[in-house]
Amino acid sequence: MRFNVCIVVFSLFLLFSCTSGSSIEFPSSPIGQANEFVLDQLSVSVSTPVKVPGDFFDVGDVINVNLNPVNSNPWLVYKHYYLYKVPDSGLGELVDNPLNGWHSFNVDNVPSCFDDDNFAYMNLQAESCCGGACQEVLVEFLDVQLDLPVDLETGSYLLLFAVGEAQDSGEWDVWNWVFEEIIVRGEDWCEPVPATCGSGDDQDVLTSCVDNHLISSECENSCLDFGDGVYCGCFDTEQDPIPLCNCVDLQRMNEDVTANYELQNDIDCSDTVNWDDNDDGVAEGFNPIHFSGVFDGQDHVIRNLFINQPIANYVGLFGSNAGTVRDVGIEGGEIKGSAYVGGLIGQNFRGSISNSYAIVDVSGCTKWCLKNKHGGVGGLTGNNLEGSISGSYATGSVRGDQRVGGLAGNNFRGSISGSYATGSVSGGRYVGGLAGQNFQGSISGSYATGSVSGGADVGGLVGYNREGTTISGSYASGSVRGGQRVGGLAGLNSKGGSISGSYASGSVSGSWFAGGLVGSNSRGVISSSFWDTESSSKFSSAGGDGKTTSELKDRSTYPSSWDFNTLWAISPDVNDGYPHLQSFDQS
Repeated sequence: MRFNVCIVVFSLFLLFSCTSGSSIEFPSSPIGQANEFVLDQLSVSVSTPVKVPGDFFDVGDVINVNLNPVNSNPWLVYKHYYLYKVPDSGLGELVDNPLNGWHSFNVDNVPSCFDDDNFAYMNLQAESCCGGACQEVLVEFLDVQLDLPVDLETGSYLLLFAVGEAQDSGEWDVWNWVFEEIIVRGEDWCEPVPATCGSGDDQDVLTSCVDNHLISSECENSCLDFGDGVYCGCFDTEQDPIPLCNCVDLQRMNEDVTANYELQNDIDCSDTVNWDDNDDGVAEGFNPIHFSGVFDGQDHVIRNLFINQPIANYVGLFGSNAGTVRDVGIEGGEIKGSAYVGGLIGQNFRGSISNSYAIVDVSGCTKWCLKNKHGGVGGLTGNNLEGSISGSYATGSVRGDQRVGGLAGNNFRGSISGSYATGSVSGGRYVGGLAGQNFQGSISGSYATGSVSGGADVGGLVGYNREGTTISGSYASGSVRGGQRVGGLAGLNSKGGSISGSYASGSVSGSWFAGGLVGSNSRGVISSSFWDTESSSKFSSAGGDGKTTSELKDRSTYPSSWDFNTLWAISPDVNDGYPHLQSFDQS
């Protein structure tokens, strides 16, 4: 890359002669201030095997510099070269850069030598110019080696030499500058280099600097190649939070379950369908994490996660969670376990789940659940044990035996708020569209729309609502079918269970104790709650008030305890005209 001669001469004159007002003091030459500029007499090249495109140099490179005068007079060369960082705006102003300054070089050609003042005398054939014994001899070009500093910034630099020229009289003439512009790819420069796995749009990328100076790694996609044991990842325990780029990074969370983690991108876990830890020919898939740190999904999605552990408990991306899980989605794949099985978390034990979702088919909760009042299976979590779930949802199908719910299998002394489930739910006992069992917990501002089927204690929202538990400001609209204690909202409400300010609009069918809102109510409290007598085909309920479809779609039907300012709203274009929750976009 060459400069326009006139511009360069003028700019360099400003650079070296007009330094007032700048904090930089350009070193004066040993002979005097420069007043003449010698162009096109300097060339540079990489002396080691070329690692970067032509005209570019990497930090730390050893480069050859060939100084070839156009006349036959000897040159006196100062032992140092000068690197000047050219600003983006050009050479019209100085750059206050600590890297600007003198750097020493080594002379390759002999017999060149330096005197006490660090001057190198060029040529030279048979005679030495050291000690002032320089004669009029033919001048050979000077070869020197320069080591570019390793801390250079990326950018354009002027490489300058200070030289003197011998006159016919044998005296040295005015000082001159010889220069060349070079482009340096500094320590802050990186370029994408393809990883060894993946291809096309699915190819992973490692971000590394030229000359293999690795600065950082970043997975732009996810690819796994267990045939060669190669994958692209960004798991770095030196960072807090630790970044995660692919499914192997996710699995490595088992190395420290108390740390903080962040997803850097969407992740495809399709290969987990082939993961066989036991080498027994049966792929059990991903190994659940028992977590107590902070996991921030940063609104990214984990796709096609497979877990096939039908006799194991605590099954999900997180087998158990006592920490914080937020802003993450699970899409596709399949989760199979026994008890405490969830699309995202098996058991949420005093942990929090917020702004997260699962769109995955979940199955589990074998007859072992009959012996344990906490075990369950849910679209998001199997058991919410004294934990909190907010702003989250699940839409996959859920199957199990006991305590089966579209969002949570069992809500035991936990809270569920501002959440919903839309997937189909089927099970044996304690089966609900949102939660299979709500035991001394609370559900508020939430809803379920999926179809629900089971044997006993089956409800559109909750199968069994018991012992100091509350359901408020919520609704269910899915069809409900079961054997006994079947309700549009709750199958069984007992022992101090409370239902208030809620409604059900789905069809209900059952053999014993089937009601439009609640199938059976034993020592429970039900207030200001309603069901649709037409859509449910039920004109009776163990609690609540039956209304026609048109009445339920009329705001005047509802008492003043229903908050239509901040919680509820009614519009013929939303939720088929039934009341809907303002916190959700249900248009």
